[in-house]
Amino acid sequence: MNTSWFWETSNEDNSNQEYPQYVLIITLVISIFFIIVGTLGNTLTVIVFFNCKKLRRQPTTIFIMNLTIADLMISSISLPLMTKDFFTTGISNNTLCKAATVLFYGNMSVSLFTLVAIAINRYILIVKPKIHNGIYSPENTSTMIILIWIVSYALLLPMIFGIWGSVGLDKKIMVCEILKNKEQFVNPKKIMIPIEFFLSCAIITFSYFCIYRRIKKSRQKMATYLPTQRAASNQENEITYLMFKIFIGFLACFLPTVLVNIFDSDGNYPVYHLVESMTSCASVVINPIIYVSTNKLFRSGFREIFSCSSHDVIAKAQHHTKTLYRQAQLSSLPPTNSSSENDTSYNPHPSSPSDS
Repeated sequence: MNTSWFWETSNEDNSNQEYPQYVLIITLVISIFFIIVGTLGNTLTVIVFFNCKKLRRQPTTIFIMNLTIADLMISSISLPLMTKDFFTTGISNNTLCKAATVLFYGNMSVSLFTLVAIAINRYILIVKPKIHNGIYSPENTSTMIILIWIVSYALLLPMIFGIWGSVGLDKKIMVCEILKNKEQFVNPKKIMIPIEFFLSCAIITFSYFCIYRRIKKSRQKMATYLPTQRAASNQENEITYLMFKIFIGFLACFLPTVLVNIFDSDGNYPVYHLVESMTSCASVVINPIIYVSTNKLFRSGFREIFSCSSHDVIAKAQHHTKTLYRQAQLSSLPPTNSSSENDTSYNPHPSSPSDS
């Protein structure tokens, strides 16, 4: 993925690429769309997780949350940095350029490794259920999440410190990228990204294939299950199907990035890099759409958020109306007569009994 948007420049010292104005406008509109929809969708997804008890009970929830946070960081931090560069004639801040690149590739690895962890989790839960609870305790799951983040960004350390490649501006296509050093013949991303991507995809594909075989066998025995057993099995199968859809969405978004980085790591065909930039950035908006369209718990969770919001607005309006009504009633009451109070006040000359 090219982690900075494209712009025109006339710097004669750089072997750069100029793009038509309409391409720049389209790119800007799409990037702003991804920022708004991605940030809003992933934020709402996080809120749904915290509000819905049924989702929090699912063993896969913490991994889905990790995937959502990775997407949220890209849409709310990385993409705005890219869009900022879109308005400038060159990278105005080399630190931000590098930060956007590292953040994107790091979170891309986090998403990919999280999908691997989810696939393995579903495999163990469905194919090897007896050992699932022992492996996926809260402590072990938290450790897995931490390791995913550490490994994802540790893979970029050689490029960050210039040991193997570097991070900076690619002058051919005028984007921030992982670059090869002058003494190197191969760009590091041409080796690292394909190995990481295809090895992870192989593990995920194998896991879901085994899950599919087990589900197919279990359907034949479904008639002998109790209703509660069938309901639990159907729920787990639905979650597995949801996770598989997320994996397919990830493939659709990032496979163009991998292929372009393999066959054109030197940036000889800038238009291909533009297309893969669009598809890879689409990943931040796809997952919330898949959650809502596929899973009933997510749909009910989103409905609950909006219904609670509308109920709060109505309740506040009703409370405000009642307050105004009470104030109007009080203001319409006649003033209090103080003569009665004067009658009961201290009389310095009280009447004597003989006066009566």
